[in-house]
Amino acid sequence: TMEDHVYFAFSENVPEIGNGTQRNLYIFRVPDGTEPDKIIQTSLKQTTSKMTTKPTILLFGLPATHHSIPEALREKISTMLASLEGELNKEAPDLDFHFVPVQPEDSKEKLDEILSKFPKIDGYVIGNGVRSNMELTPFMERLIDGVRQVAPQAKVMFNTIPTDTIVAIRRWFPKPE
Repeated sequence: TMEDHVYFAFSENVPEIGNGTQRNLYIFRVPDGTEPDKIIQTSLKQTTSKMTTKPTILLFGLPATHHSIPEALREKISTMLASLEGELNKEAPDLDFHFVPVQPEDSKEKLDEILSKFPKIDGYVIGNGVRSNMELTPFMERLIDGVRQVAPQAKVMFNTIPTDTIVAIRRWFPKPE
């Protein structure tokens, strides 16, 4: 006779479906003679993709130390970015934010590698340091195209300075009532 076996799996232990910040326990009944890893992996992916989660927002910008940023502005930008993280966590706990420093020197493969770390992208902000520098236009196009390849539904948002990032985001992702 065939026996069923019970397996337990945590979503954080399956790299394809999470970034390790959320821990969900799943229980599986697997028929004897079946490969449990394959069933568990497939079931976790299907279950997790159906779960309602916070919208994922990527915040793309140049590192404050990038050579295209004037030396006199670097400290101010670093301070503004640090306060932005606190503001976003306070003002938009309904959203999942990820700061993603990118550089024009990054290859397409590097951008693809960065984007592959996010199983879901609902929207992305491209910082003014990238947009306002005409020399970086080809880079901005590569960045937009890269996101559109993996998440064509993602909303693109633009801020003018780090402190108005939440305004740009709320245009597409309004605060829940």
